[in-house]
Amino acid sequence: MPNKILNYVQSFPPIPDTILSLEKAINEEKPNRYIADIIKKDPMLQANILKTVNAPYFGLRSKINSVEQAIAILGLTIIKGIVLTAIIKKFFTEDIYPYPFSISKISEISLKRIKLAEKVFDEKVFNNIKQSICFLELGKIVFSPYIKKYMKNKFLLEIENRNIEDIEKDLTGYTSYELVAELFKKWNFPDEIYEPIKFCYFPEQCKNYAQESKYLNILITIIPIHNQQNTDQILKIENELGIKIKDIGHLI
Repeated sequence: MPNKILNYVQSFPPIPDTILSLEKAINEEKPNRYIADIIKKDPMLQANILKTVNAPYFGLRSKINSVEQAIAILGLTIIKGIVLTAIIKKFFTEDIYPYPFSISKISEISLKRIKLAEKVFDEKVFNNIKQSICFLELGKIVFSPYIKKYMKNKFLLEIENRNIEDIEKDLTGYTSYELVAELFKKWNFPDEIYEPIKFCYFPEQCKNYAQESKYLNILITIIPIHNQQNTDQILKIENELGIKIKDIGHLI
């Protein structure tokens, strides 16, 4: 593996206090008001959350004006995903070029996957992977400064003809899923969150959380971040889950 990417991984920042405080409050089942107060200590983070939850793709009927409202309506899992997105964006980049989509697209795709998983997966499976779903594509934010600095032209040459993750792997030895898993490992996230993410592109390689990785792989196949759906893989998923993708098109 190239030394540059190893050095990049080793340079990841320590876990922010906001994430530590938020995780502790959620684990202790503190009330929503207490959790909202943690977020409101950072005015920019609060503004970012309100901007995100009022985006059209959330489809809310009325405007959300407070963090407390956002938590009550969307739930802690989605709010935690929004918080983590905002913090990672602050650490790494506001602009994920040369990826051919925006950070708001990542949030939109994550929400679609959450809705789909809740609809078609077993409740236990969904509960096991819902946090990982929200965090799946954050590796694109982590990766973009590195790709922009060292291999932008090579990346752009291939982006229209190949899966993004295949390009990442060939150029660096990592997929963005593996890269963000390294960040979460450094931040002492639970194994059950980052390991399924790490192996979701190659779920057959996951030993400890094989089922969770497989279901994350199903989600990135049905709702890809950029590339077209793979027809053969879709047919296999339909047979396995006993669903027709066209019948759940309103969720995709």
